[in-house]
Amino acid sequence: MLEDNATLDWVNNTIEKTEITISICSGARLLGKLGYLDGKPYCTHAGVYNYMSKLVPSGKPQYEKRFVQSAPSLYTSGGISAGIDLSFHIVRKLQGKDVAKATAMYMEYKGYKS
Repeated sequence: MLEDNATLDWVNNTIEKTEITISICSGARLLGKLGYLDGKPYCTHAGVYNYMSKLVPSGKPQYEKRFVQSAPSLYTSGGISAGIDLSFHIVRKLQGKDVAKATAMYMEYKGYKS
């Protein structure tokens, strides 16, 4: 996928049109390949950090965090469950604390901290 120019072009064109872009787990590899994480903080799956250090040597890995804001409209998260936490962060940002809390309760997601 990281060598598929059609996919990379699609991702790049899509990011340019979005209000917010998030990557979850190893999806940070795409952002790194496209240069979005150059000199920026990022999170990814624990097993991908070593690869990312070669792909984005100027990037700033945030090993201890579950997700980070990498740029004004770009967020990255660690593994899949960290992606859920990031999703709640975005819901709260866009719709407020009450909607995020209600969504977590509806989902029976005990990990949400308001």
